[in-house]
Amino acid sequence: GMIMHFNKDDSIVVNDDKNIVMDEADNTVSDNNAVFQDQDNPQDELESYFRAVPYNIDEYLSDEEFVIAGGVRMGMTFEEVVEIICDDFEVIENAPGVKSILKDGYHFGFYQIDGTFENQTDLPIDGIFRLLDVSLNEYSHDEFPRGIKIGDSIEDVLSKFPGQDKTLRKWEHQMIYGKDEIGQSRAILSFHMFNECYMFRAMTGEQVLIVNFDRNNQVRSLEIHKEAF
Repeated sequence: GMIMHFNKDDSIVVNDDKNIVMDEADNTVSDNNAVFQDQDNPQDELESYFRAVPYNIDEYLSDEEFVIAGGVRMGMTFEEVVEIICDDFEVIENAPGVKSILKDGYHFGFYQIDGTFENQTDLPIDGIFRLLDVSLNEYSHDEFPRGIKIGDSIEDVLSKFPGQDKTLRKWEHQMIYGKDEIGQSRAILSFHMFNECYMFRAMTGEQVLIVNFDRNNQVRSLEIHKEAF
């Protein structure tokens, strides 16, 4: 099949075995392989971006889908996360028992699970720093659960989940699916009057995916965390 995409200079590139460029100005067709040469192997680069775990849009978001940034999962130790994200990151000691890793718009939040930590019953109380919160606030090709990316439209995001009523009603609390009880699988769309933006939350009972939108109803930031947290 033919794949068409537009170049910066408004010429049309038709990808059909060989690259042919149609110049709108004089309608001449020229063989032009140079078009792709100024992009440093875009294919290699794209393959390094993280793709979401396979999912079924008719099913509620599941705990197995909470994998991001190359294989990072909630509850991992500080060392396990460092091994996955490799280098070029910054570590911040936020407070006693709390530290963060910053890298490429990601914020990884670690908490020392010890006797002072009350609500993480499923994690061992061993004094080890574990990941309980991750957010992404800058554009990235990386996907969060359900293939959601920064910049996606609200319609795109909602289409990746089950639910009968996805009309944008500007309600403070609009159930998309599930039963509104702690510990249950559920998804809620909220409109915040203070910034006139939507927020979508999908919860498994164990973990939470938060999608924050801007005033144009495009994804502005993404976050996942342990539900009890």
